[in-house]
Amino acid sequence: MKKNWQMSLVILAVLFALALLNSLSSKQTPREKVTQLISGHRGAIILVKSGTVKDGEFLSVLKEVRPRLKGTAGIVVTNAKSGFAEEEDELPLLIILDAHGNLLQRFTGSLDKEKLFDAVHKIVSHTH
Repeated sequence: MKKNWQMSLVILAVLFALALLNSLSSKQTPREKVTQLISGHRGAIILVKSGTVKDGEFLSVLKEVRPRLKGTAGIVVTNAKSGFAEEEDELPLLIILDAHGNLLQRFTGSLDKEKLFDAVHKIVSHTH
Protein backbone atom coordinates (compact mmCIF):
# COMPACT_ATOMS: atom_id res chain seq x y z
CA MET A 1 0.00 0.00 0.00
CA LYS A 2 2.82 2.36 0.92
CA LYS A 3 4.56 1.74 -2.45
CA ASN A 4 1.38 2.69 -4.35
CA TRP A 5 1.18 5.93 -2.41
CA GLN A 6 4.87 6.71 -3.06
CA MET A 7 4.49 5.90 -6.77
CA SER A 8 1.48 8.21 -7.00
CA LEU A 9 3.45 10.96 -5.31
CA VAL A 10 6.35 10.55 -7.78
CA ILE A 11 3.96 10.66 -10.75
CA LEU A 12 2.33 13.83 -9.42
CA ALA A 13 5.74 15.45 -8.89
CA VAL A 14 6.79 14.62 -12.45
CA LEU A 15 3.54 16.00 -13.87
CA PHE A 16 3.96 19.17 -11.82
CA ALA A 17 7.56 19.59 -13.06
CA LEU A 18 6.45 19.13 -16.69
CA ALA A 19 3.66 21.67 -16.26
CA LEU A 20 6.09 24.15 -14.71
CA LEU A 21 8.60 23.63 -17.53
CA ASN A 22 5.85 24.10 -20.11
CA SER A 23 4.66 27.32 -18.51
CA LEU A 24 8.22 28.70 -18.45
CA SER A 25 8.84 27.91 -22.11
CA SER A 26 5.48 29.32 -23.16
CA LYS A 27 6.45 32.72 -21.72
CA GLN A 28 9.13 33.14 -24.38
CA THR A 29 8.36 35.49 -27.22
CA PRO A 30 8.25 33.96 -30.71
CA ARG A 31 11.56 35.66 -31.51
CA GLU A 32 13.15 34.14 -28.38
CA LYS A 33 11.87 30.70 -29.38
CA VAL A 34 13.40 31.03 -32.86
CA THR A 35 16.69 32.24 -31.36
CA GLN A 36 16.70 29.26 -29.00
CA LEU A 37 16.11 26.86 -31.91
CA ILE A 38 18.93 28.35 -34.00
CA SER A 39 21.35 28.46 -31.07
CA GLY A 40 20.56 24.77 -30.51
CA HIS A 41 21.53 24.13 -34.13
CA ARG A 42 17.95 23.40 -35.17
CA GLY A 43 15.98 24.89 -38.01
CA ALA A 44 12.86 26.99 -37.53
CA ILE A 45 9.56 27.13 -39.37
CA ILE A 46 7.68 30.30 -38.51
CA LEU A 47 3.99 30.72 -39.37
CA VAL A 48 2.63 34.24 -39.07
CA LYS A 49 -1.13 33.77 -39.04
CA SER A 50 -3.52 36.14 -40.77
CA GLY A 51 -6.54 35.44 -38.58
CA THR A 52 -8.53 34.32 -41.64
CA VAL A 53 -9.60 30.98 -43.12
CA LYS A 54 -6.42 30.99 -45.22
CA ASP A 55 -4.53 29.99 -42.06
CA GLY A 56 -6.18 26.56 -42.27
CA GLU A 57 -4.22 25.57 -45.38
CA PHE A 58 -0.93 26.54 -43.78
CA LEU A 59 -1.75 24.80 -40.50
CA SER A 60 -2.80 21.56 -42.21
CA VAL A 61 0.44 21.47 -44.21
CA LEU A 62 2.42 22.06 -41.02
CA LYS A 63 0.71 19.00 -39.53
CA GLU A 64 2.09 17.00 -42.47
CA VAL A 65 5.54 18.55 -42.08
CA ARG A 66 5.97 18.05 -38.32
CA PRO A 67 6.69 14.27 -38.40
CA ARG A 68 9.15 14.72 -41.28
CA LEU A 69 11.26 17.15 -39.24
CA LYS A 70 12.35 14.39 -36.85
CA GLY A 71 13.38 16.94 -34.20
CA THR A 72 15.71 18.85 -36.54
CA ALA A 73 13.54 21.98 -36.48
CA GLY A 74 10.84 23.59 -34.42
CA ILE A 75 7.58 25.19 -35.52
CA VAL A 76 6.64 28.60 -34.13
CA VAL A 77 3.12 29.90 -34.78
CA THR A 78 2.53 33.59 -34.14
CA ASN A 79 0.63 36.66 -35.32
CA ALA A 80 1.55 39.79 -37.27
CA LYS A 81 2.46 41.69 -34.09
CA SER A 82 5.49 39.43 -33.54
CA GLY A 83 7.64 41.41 -35.97
CA PHE A 84 8.35 38.60 -38.44
CA ALA A 85 6.07 40.05 -41.12
CA GLU A 86 6.84 43.22 -43.00
CA GLU A 87 4.12 45.73 -43.85
CA GLU A 88 3.91 44.69 -47.49
CA ASP A 89 3.75 40.94 -46.72
CA GLU A 90 0.53 39.17 -47.51
CA LEU A 91 -0.53 36.98 -44.61
CA PRO A 92 -0.38 34.14 -43.77
CA LEU A 93 3.39 34.06 -44.02
CA LEU A 94 5.61 31.00 -43.67
CA ILE A 95 9.34 31.49 -43.09
CA ILE A 96 11.73 28.54 -43.12
CA LEU A 97 15.20 28.95 -41.60
CA ASP A 98 17.97 26.34 -41.56
CA ALA A 99 19.99 25.42 -38.46
CA HIS A 100 22.28 28.42 -39.03
CA GLY A 101 19.42 30.92 -39.32
CA ASN A 102 19.70 31.24 -43.10
CA LEU A 103 16.48 31.77 -45.03
CA LEU A 104 15.59 28.66 -47.03
CA GLN A 105 12.10 29.61 -48.16
CA ARG A 106 9.45 32.26 -47.64
CA PHE A 107 5.79 31.86 -48.61
CA THR A 108 3.32 34.74 -48.48
CA GLY A 109 -0.39 34.25 -49.01
CA SER A 110 -0.12 30.78 -50.58
CA LEU A 111 2.06 27.68 -50.41
CA ASP A 112 4.04 25.66 -52.93
CA LYS A 113 4.12 22.23 -51.27
CA GLU A 114 6.96 20.98 -53.46
CA LYS A 115 9.23 23.87 -52.44
CA LEU A 116 8.14 23.51 -48.82
CA PHE A 117 8.98 19.80 -48.67
CA ASP A 118 12.27 20.48 -50.47
CA ALA A 119 13.19 23.00 -47.74
CA VAL A 120 12.18 20.49 -45.04
CA HIS A 121 14.38 17.87 -46.71
CA LYS A 122 17.31 20.31 -46.62
CA ILE A 123 16.80 20.87 -42.90
CA VAL A 124 16.54 17.16 -42.12
CA SER A 125 19.52 16.15 -44.26
CA HIS A 126 21.80 18.93 -42.93
CA THR A 127 24.85 17.41 -41.24
CA HIS A 128 28.13 18.46 -39.63
